[in-house]
Amino acid sequence: LHVEIGDPRSMPGGLDGSNKLWVPFTIVNQDGEQAGRGTRYITRNSAGELEVEHALFILSPQVRSGGFSSRWLRQMEDRYREAGIKRINISTDDVGGYAWAKGGFDFANDADARHIATKVDMSVQFNPISSPEMREQAAELKRRARAGGDERPTPLEFAMLGWTPGAETWPGKQAMLGSNWKGVKEL
Repeated sequence: LHVEIGDPRSMPGGLDGSNKLWVPFTIVNQDGEQAGRGTRYITRNSAGELEVEHALFILSPQVRSGGFSSRWLRQMEDRYREAGIKRINISTDDVGGYAWAKGGFDFANDADARHIATKVDMSVQFNPISSPEMREQAAELKRRARAGGDERPTPLEFAMLGWTPGAETWPGKQAMLGSNWKGVKEL
């Protein structure tokens, strides 16, 4: 797979009232067929620092789970740092709730953490195969999410709840798949 960058364009509506740079891209497989697409917006925050918003990232099902997303994210983070970008902002949906958690993103706010905590806790508490330990762990994550601030769990902590070596799915992953939350990653 490789990425083809489209024609970047300036658009009104940046965080500081100025323009933002819109960067579309297409992901192409070895046969030259489209395997995904995405959009990034680059803006300046109120402190004048560059930020990037990962507004869209779609991979066709045939190329998911091959590690492309993780490799590409690491490569882009290096390029962002070189360009002076200080922060990545995301909004999740579909598989993104789990994928961005695995990518090291944090919640942008306490409200999203509390929402995910409730979702995860309910999925574990009412699952008859959940162990007592897993139920306790889910309840503790929910307590920490309610406390917020420095106690707030990371999305990765939720995503890995109930993981065991060799497992293809587990309660935390299931709860994070399709979850909606806003995230940030400081570079």
